[in-house]
Amino acid sequence: MKTKQFFVTIAIICIAFLFSVNLAHGYYPISPYAYCANNPINAIDPDGRDIVVINNPNGAQSAGKNHGHTAILVGNDKTGWTYISKDGRQKDQWYSNELTGGPSLSSDKKFKTINEFFNDGLSGGYTQNVRFSTDAIQDDAAKSKSLESAKSWYNAIFNNCADVVSEGLKAVGLDPGYIYVDSDDGIKGSLPSTPNSRFNQIENNNKEKIIPTLPENPNEEKK
Repeated sequence: MKTKQFFVTIAIICIAFLFSVNLAHGYYPISPYAYCANNPINAIDPDGRDIVVINNPNGAQSAGKNHGHTAILVGNDKTGWTYISKDGRQKDQWYSNELTGGPSLSSDKKFKTINEFFNDGLSGGYTQNVRFSTDAIQDDAAKSKSLESAKSWYNAIFNNCADVVSEGLKAVGLDPGYIYVDSDDGIKGSLPSTPNSRFNQIENNNKEKIIPTLPENPNEEKK
């Protein structure tokens, strides 16, 4: 029985590889052991670029519960910030419904400064945030993956706003905040989670990489 279980586990892992993205594919000329892509003189972060994960704990609601709404900010105050969010589904399409989801309603907005964002009307509910230091290459990767996810099919359970953030974080080597399962049968995977739960996992799983939060955020919760 144990031998059979072993081969089933190996088969599951092999199948997973077929559907997994090779994060090194776009950087195949660079050794994974090369610091700063072997270019420490130019591969620096003079602009103070950052990724900020923001969360509205009172966002999406159903069955009397707050599930939250999370989004991502990428950039700095010198070159500007990009706000990316997945805001639900397009309900005007006949095939769009709550069970299977529908085409996404996405946001891709630019702001000159972080203050401009937090003074904007859409930021009112974002009372939680965590901030990570990045460089220009990481910013581009995060924006590309987050925007790709934001424009993809929306499903409240399996492909929601939290996945936009997770894809951006994965692109720069940060923990995406998934809740993983590892059963006795050898089955491994991640569970779907609400935006509030995902935000908490992102914060907990990246504790050592979080830099001081944004003092400019007037909505931030007082701890």
